[in-house]
Amino acid sequence: MTDAVLERLEAVCSRLERIAAKGGAGAGADADPEVPPEGYLEFKAVWDKEGKDFLQACNDLPNYPAKEDLIKMINDAFETIMKYMALQNKCKKPKMDDTVKFCQPMLDAMNKSQDLLKTRDKALWKFDLCHRAISEMFQGCTWVSFYPPNLPVTHLKGAVEGSDFQLTKIMMKEPKNKPWAQAMKKFMHAQLKVVETHYKMGIEFCGKEDIGGVDASAPPPAQKEEKKEEELESKEKVPTKKPKKKVDGQAMLAQLQQGLKATSGLKKVDKSKKNKYNRANIKGTVSVGPKKAKSKKKLPDPKKYKQGPFTWFYQYYQEGLTEIEGLSLRNGIYICNSLNCNFRVTDKIKSVVIDSCQRVQIEVNDIVSSIELVNCKNVTVWCKGKVPNINLDKSESPRVIFVTKDAWELEDGSNPQIVYSNCSAANIEIPDDSDDRKEVALAEQFVFSYKEGKAEFVAMEHGD
Repeated sequence: MTDAVLERLEAVCSRLERIAAKGGAGAGADADPEVPPEGYLEFKAVWDKEGKDFLQACNDLPNYPAKEDLIKMINDAFETIMKYMALQNKCKKPKMDDTVKFCQPMLDAMNKSQDLLKTRDKALWKFDLCHRAISEMFQGCTWVSFYPPNLPVTHLKGAVEGSDFQLTKIMMKEPKNKPWAQAMKKFMHAQLKVVETHYKMGIEFCGKEDIGGVDASAPPPAQKEEKKEEELESKEKVPTKKPKKKVDGQAMLAQLQQGLKATSGLKKVDKSKKNKYNRANIKGTVSVGPKKAKSKKKLPDPKKYKQGPFTWFYQYYQEGLTEIEGLSLRNGIYICNSLNCNFRVTDKIKSVVIDSCQRVQIEVNDIVSSIELVNCKNVTVWCKGKVPNINLDKSESPRVIFVTKDAWELEDGSNPQIVYSNCSAANIEIPDDSDDRKEVALAEQFVFSYKEGKAEFVAMEHGD
């Protein structure tokens, strides 16, 4: 080991000891607001390398008619994310409204990516797979606002898997666009690695300032400041050079000539503790996060049709976001046999029925009658408006989220009526006074008792 390596290791150890004395890196104790967070620096390094390579690939995308708009859209989104990350040591944890306001350029870019999926410009139609991959990438950008139980890593990993699915199609069907797909894939996986390392539980703000009072256009702190601090620490504690040990060849030869006596004092390893597998066959990878739902047989193409005078059917949808708009109070929608997709209902409608769907998310506004889930698995309903009745039947892991207090409190002061049967792992998220949501698990076990001629059923309570 060289002297330079020893000096570097001792400098790193001294820095770790200083961090531990202040309460640990994760605690955020005594964090210098002018020093950029380590996670931000690594994310910026990814952007400066893989990100710039991806922008160059966008510029080289053959025959794409709007290259400048595409590059600006991507650049605006990720520059906004990095400015937000750089304030971790300077600002306290912002409220959701402040986060949305600060990250508005990134959200605008996300909306533009959605517009590309339904563009009327015929010159852009042949780049539909590219637009789908870009849309998945921007969906993953919202990881910066996620906190447990919604983990940023899980959200971004889902976006990476979604983009990989589209990029694989591009590399198979569009050889000219293969370099672009490879550059984007490399960029997405590099982002995921940084988030897995530094932001498993979200961005841990530990400052004192309000993010609403920070100038969003101001550049983030430079990396040079941290380098200066490390240089000062290394100067304060100059590592002493340890003398090199000289090897006595004759003494070593004498020990070898002792035979088994030389190893008699060493600890022996039991055979049961030895690895019985070949080292070449061992893999250290661990797969975490939700997997996409798979159908037992190939589904037909997605189709939308009207049944009766007022009900619209959406069947066999599998990927991407579907905007449902232009409906009235008399209309209802029926979503069935769909996998791994999202729906957004922008109008006030009569009812929503979701039947035989897996890993589907739907966002609704005001509903006149009810929302029903039947034979579903891992379906999430986001209620942004008032929904008087919600019925869950024969479903696994259904989830209903009331986004705001206005959605949870009806006009008469009551709350939505939720009726469920034959459901497992059902959860309801309700907004509380702390601008967060409280997650409540619906009971699955009940205690039956019969007293004075009346049957009573009480939810089972488990101890800690």
